[in-house]
Amino acid sequence: MKTELFQCFDEQMNPTEILPRHVVHREGHWHQSIHCWVGGRDEQDGIPYLLVQKRHPDKDTYPNYYDISAAGHLLAGETVEDGLREVKEELGIDVDPAKLTFLGMIQEGAVIPPDLLDNEFCFVYYYEASMPFAAFSLQEEEVTGLYRIDLQAFLTMLETRAGSAQATGIELAEQGSWEAAERTITFADMVPFSEAYYKFLIPHLQKFGQRT
Repeated sequence: MKTELFQCFDEQMNPTEILPRHVVHREGHWHQSIHCWVGGRDEQDGIPYLLVQKRHPDKDTYPNYYDISAAGHLLAGETVEDGLREVKEELGIDVDPAKLTFLGMIQEGAVIPPDLLDNEFCFVYYYEASMPFAAFSLQEEEVTGLYRIDLQAFLTMLETRAGSAQATGIELAEQGSWEAAERTITFADMVPFSEAYYKFLIPHLQKFGQRT
């Protein structure tokens, strides 16, 4: 397996050195990532929804948790724009720049047991993609499910840091096919973020939650 190399930074985002992924996470070096929250509107009633993915059970962090629609690290030498390849790789859709909104950058530090230090400069986007599940081609090595959640219900979970929401989507069956699924996703099932991240994200997502 090819070793991923990350450009490291100090806390002011000045470049420092290039190191392998495992060293960056072991020693807690600051690095860059892309977070792309994908949403749309229901074909029948126009109600806004958000897409969340289910992480593969073999992921080194938060296996089987529900997560951002598409996310990933920037490799050494990549620009932020290059990092949007994660949307294509994980979800199998081409990004139309006209439907992409940059929400901002936030520093996010986390200690993930037992020994992973994940300090990131997160470049956060919202992408409008009102399309059926058949239009997606999910990366089986990374993603085992993709689900729609009513955006207002999702925001309520984030605001209260509790509760649950109904989700409909597709997930990978044992025989390797993608099948329709319905799930109840709780706040505890989601990959956790810092209070600062939630306070940053919620008002941005609210802008896309107006019902027409």
